[in-house]
Amino acid sequence: MTTFIDEIKQLGELTEEDRALLAEMRSAIEEQAPEIVERFYAHLQTFPHLDAILNA
Repeated sequence: MTTFIDEIKQLGELTEEDRALLAEMRSAIEEQAPEIVERFYAHLQTFPHLDAILNA
């Protein structure tokens, strides 16, 4: 059974090196996660077709 995390790994094409770097940065990423997510979705909304999906 494929998990959500497995799907994200496939979509992001993360290498073992990438995963190791992310693990090292975990605490910093967790602290900034709300802002990262907010900025990500704000960026997606600059594309009309994605904005329509997000605001449906």
